[in-house]
Amino acid sequence: MISEDVVVQSITQSLAMLRNRIKTLMPTTLCHIGETVVHDARHIHASFLKTPQEETLDLCILLRLAGTQFIVTGDVVQGGSGEVLRELGPIVSSEREEETEPFGQHICRSILEQEDTLIQALR
Repeated sequence: MISEDVVVQSITQSLAMLRNRIKTLMPTTLCHIGETVVHDARHIHASFLKTPQEETLDLCILLRLAGTQFIVTGDVVQGGSGEVLRELGPIVSSEREEETEPFGQHICRSILEQEDTLIQALR
């Protein structure tokens, strides 16, 4: 079975890659990547700020364990209003999946696909 720590590392690395890509296009953008644990779910997020006076734009990833499977979902949310700009469909690990690479690649691809949505909202 896939280790939860490996999945969290994959999510965190993918968010860092997204942060770097956005900072390349919009160098003044600030970004904080953080994590909280609520009940049995881990919330990993990247919060973007165009300027310190503006509301954050958050990419929130939720990681849950259901039986022997990991379920990853997420949202792009406008900070102050809580308006959901985009939802990331669930990514579910295979019960037979011993290798983390395909699952991690799927997570990374899903996170990086949010780049256009985030850039448009930050402009």
